[in-house]
Amino acid sequence: ATSMSGAPPTSTRWRAANPDKAREQVRRDSERNREARNARAKAIRAANPERMHAKFLRLKHGMRPEDWSALWESQGGKCYLCGNALAEGGAGKIAIDHDHSCCPPGRSCNYCRRGIACGNCNPLIGFAGDDPDRLRRIADNLERVLRITRERMASKPEQLTLMEMEGDGDVA
Repeated sequence: ATSMSGAPPTSTRWRAANPDKAREQVRRDSERNREARNARAKAIRAANPERMHAKFLRLKHGMRPEDWSALWESQGGKCYLCGNALAEGGAGKIAIDHDHSCCPPGRSCNYCRRGIACGNCNPLIGFAGDDPDRLRRIADNLERVLRITRERMASKPEQLTLMEMEGDGDVA
């Protein structure tokens, strides 16, 4: 059955009787309207950044804007791990770090939240499995090989620049 417009009817009864056709109709409509829907959503986010930030905090971390402000102030606007200044309003550059054994990735609660971390430190500790001993071993080994590498580089002969090589006619 089709409506006068040629499209299948969208009544509740028809959808219940034709679930596969109804799903396909929704999929086609969604595909057809995706660009317009995405453009509207982007415009709404751009026009209301504070509202979007508040919504993100509430949905992902159960925080109110005032909770965020208090955490920000308690850390002095710095990453709780490295102490570098955080870029306020830098979406994607700041993370709310938490213990993943409590809440799933991207979510946190008052119990597992550790602090606000920069976009470099947060994945670093995640890749290290939140293991301070592993991070200490990494730091110790990095210091050792940096010393060795710098000593080796200090004895490296000076390289000729491309301009110097062209001037001599001895381009390799």
